Amino acid sequence: MTLGDNHYAGRMARVFHSRSSGSALSEVSWEDVALLTSGPGWIWIDLSDPDKDEISFVEATYGIQPRLSELDPQRVSVDIEEDQIAASIHGAVASAQHQLITSEIRIIVTATSVVTIHAHNVVDSDAVIKRIQALDPDEQTPGEVAAAVAADGLGTYRSDIKELEDRVERVEDLAIAGEPTTLTLSQTVRRDAILLRRVIAAQRDSVKRLADPLTPELDPAARRSFADIGDELAHMIETLDVTRALLSSALETYRGAVAERTNETMKVLTVFSAILLPLALLSGIWGMNFSSIPLADQPHGFSSMIITMSVVAIAVWIYFRRRGFIGGPTLRDIPRFVGMTLESLGSAPLRAATNLLRGSESTNQDE
Repeated sequence: MTLGDNHYAGRMARVFHSRSSGSALSEVSWEDVALLTSGPGWIWIDLSDPDKDEISFVEATYGIQPRLSELDPQRVSVDIEEDQIAASIHGAVASAQHQLITSEIRIIVTATSVVTIHAHNVVDSDAVIKRIQALDPDEQTPGEVAAAVAADGLGTYRSDIKELEDRVERVEDLAIAGEPTTLTLSQTVRRDAILLRRVIAAQRDSVKRLADPLTPELDPAARRSFADIGDELAHMIETLDVTRALLSSALETYRGAVAERTNETMKVLTVFSAILLPLALLSGIWGMNFSSIPLADQPHGFSSMIITMSVVAIAVWIYFRRRGFIGGPTLRDIPRFVGMTLESLGSAPLRAATNLLRGSESTNQDE
């Protein structure tokens, strides 16, 4: 395959040259790619959705081993061949319905070039170039470009983690309210958190290898940059672990709220049953088919029975109130609540004056 092949006639490549490019990737014809490489400086070639012929041309031009440029959507790896190093990372792609979809970014680093191969536009080239140009000229190396691309691709997980945190807060609110949907939503969030943690943990292992001092294919500055990326990934993993712990706590809160609601329901039913029990007993006794039952022949016998049953029901109700079986303050607690309210009202002006004095003192100290 040569530069004169008709396959490349009129086709453009996205490249950044350290000596001739500006502040963005330039559209350069494939015929000029080799010319840029032959001069001083290094070059970054970004291949988005390339075909096999383009990958083969880059391999032939820069002597890249074919194994290093193979895409594998299911594998996160770091491969080293002599003075060449290839890293495979996966960036998150925006998706709907809380589904995590990743896209592979293949980064190949040589002494004078960086080649990135990806199937989707998951790399923000402008952000990568700005990061490179912010470095000292001596630290602007192909390894730093690789680190910048990796940082940009792995940074796509921040939005997913933020979304998970928002969903956890939603689960906590539902758990406190005792909503039945808490269980379904919490299990969905837990599954997404486990999946996201598994993906990020695999990326962290690859980044650790790139940050290892025993990886001489990268310069020290690039290894430090990869170490910083590894620290950020570790922080993401810790956040996901905390998320899972919060979900467990939310489930305990939900179970407690459901148990409390069940206890309240059982308490109400028990109180009503206990009140109706003596009434049923009295009505059962007076409803028996005997002629010698007291008050059976009296004109006010029925009214007397109703009054007696009402007195018994009120007496049982008052007994449960005094024992605290049903809510609300008891009669003996009313003076204490009234006293606390009067005390609060009486001390309100004093508290307001104290807060005003503290505010003026803090203002004087600031001046």
